[in-house]
Amino acid sequence: MHSRRPETLKIDISKYRGVEEDPLLRWFVELDDAIRARRIDDGDMQAAFVRTNLAGRAKTWALGLKLHDPYAFVSLEVFKSRLRQTFEPPRAEFRARTELLKLEQEQAIFIVVQEDFSLRQARASSTSYRPPRRYDSGGPKPMEICYVESEKARSTDYKKLQKCNRRQKTGHYAHECSAPRPVSRNTGRNDRPPMRKGQERGSDVGAKTQQRVGPSKNGQDQ
Repeated sequence: MHSRRPETLKIDISKYRGVEEDPLLRWFVELDDAIRARRIDDGDMQAAFVRTNLAGRAKTWALGLKLHDPYAFVSLEVFKSRLRQTFEPPRAEFRARTELLKLEQEQAIFIVVQEDFSLRQARASSTSYRPPRRYDSGGPKPMEICYVESEKARSTDYKKLQKCNRRQKTGHYAHECSAPRPVSRNTGRNDRPPMRKGQERGSDVGAKTQQRVGPSKNGQDQ
């Protein structure tokens, strides 16, 4: 019996152009997977498979090197090493770390800016609130009403302590009393019309003079 040959799997990979946008290490991973899937074991065949998946400046470089030296690519490892020396950016590992650090710094700055913005928004919302403005309607204010009411209560309390001269009772004034006005006993003296100030002085002076002089001359003659 003849042994059955294992089936091969054709995996398509991207073309490497030798530009900075094409990461060489990632392309090497795709290349190794495709070679294992196709079960390519010979070194020359592996190198030929690598050349068929080059494009652009990378393909031009490989063809020129092959024309100059037919044994330039004796194995897959040699081909990879020459590709790294030619197309891999200088200090690629340091560059990758720098880009990673830059991304982390940008992310940290973004977080700080976002937190600062949130803090400003919170402060703005807390300080922008203002109570509704009250317009003066022209009427009495609450403090004025309280003052008037307190004055009324004070005057009512003071009035309760006052004593009426007519009824001799507290709680009201004499002009508010409903009782009749009392009549004085000395009515005759009070009924006499009041005299003027000059007349009162003249009558008093005449009476005093008559008392000093004595009886009139007519009385003496009699």
